[in-house]
Amino acid sequence: MLDKPRLKALRAEAHRLSPTVRVGAEGVTPGVAAALEAAFRRAELIKLQCGRAAPEAAEDAAQALATATGATVVQTVGRCFVLWREKPPEADAPPPGFDDDDVVGAARPPRTPTRRAPSKRAPSRPGGKRGPAKGGRRPGAKRPRR
Repeated sequence: MLDKPRLKALRAEAHRLSPTVRVGAEGVTPGVAAALEAAFRRAELIKLQCGRAAPEAAEDAAQALATATGATVVQTVGRCFVLWREKPPEADAPPPGFDDDDVVGAARPPRTPTRRAPSKRAPSRPGGKRGPAKGGRRPGAKRPRR
């Protein structure tokens, strides 16, 4: 079980997520559980949505999927619910024999700013080659109040 501050932080983080797994008219199926497992390989926090035609309520679907995947229900709001499962530490580790120096672009030098060539167009300033600005004001400026 998660403590209150961690649960609050996860709810705040889940607010910006879009539903990645949807429970359809068939309800909680092995296919939905497999899609959720695949989503848990990419992220710890997953937002799901129950369709209008789903046979069970979002709370029931959340509990069923949480027990099926070993996750924790973070939040249920309307037809959406959020599940969290901690990633195992070995999932983040690189494969054996992996060397950071072999990765293309791993030690790329910082980019240096480049100067742009001056424009070949005529200046569009008041009094320039193209003439003064319309009405003595810059283009796009608001008209003075009368």
